[in-house]
Amino acid sequence: MDALPPIKERPIYSVAQAARFLRVPTSTVRSWTSGARPLVALTDGRLSFMSLVELQVVRAMRVKHRISLVAIRSAAESAKRLIGGDHPLAAKQFETDGVSIFLRELHLLTDMGHHMQLAMKEILIKHLRAIVRDESGAPVRLLVDDAHRVQIDPNMGYGYPTIVGNGGAVSVIQERHRAGEPIEELAEDYGVTEEEIRAALAYANAA
Repeated sequence: MDALPPIKERPIYSVAQAARFLRVPTSTVRSWTSGARPLVALTDGRLSFMSLVELQVVRAMRVKHRISLVAIRSAAESAKRLIGGDHPLAAKQFETDGVSIFLRELHLLTDMGHHMQLAMKEILIKHLRAIVRDESGAPVRLLVDDAHRVQIDPNMGYGYPTIVGNGGAVSVIQERHRAGEPIEELAEDYGVTEEEIRAALAYANAA
């Protein structure tokens, strides 16, 4: 019997789920994961936690500056060749060498000026901060809301969005609030602040 892959590598998310968790249109995620040269590869039509981390990086590359997917793909492949591995965009090395190579290649492929390069580097670094890593540099959690109060941790909540530091399932909090439970009671039940409950609800309602 074949051994199961590590929990971070298990393909448990559909394209639609990944899109909802990262707040990106499903059609957009599908374009990033399809074709002969996908930016992020699917496994049996699904995505792993490590794939979500890579999609977070692609989201920073693509959504903010509307650079063509062809240019993004070519520049990303240059960075991937340097870093190697199964998930190069999720690697710690991408935050240093990979970003520099990506921006250099993008400059050669487009008319991106110096100021736009600096702006894109700032956006990339901001999105990379949402990737929480262990001491070895491996991704362990992905912060998926702007306030960094909602996470995807493959070891908590079956890999679905939860409250940072608490593990309360965002979907359950949303259901309870829709059923009429007030925010202050939810905060007391989960042992968190009302602001954390509001952040979880804002994320769930926007997803």
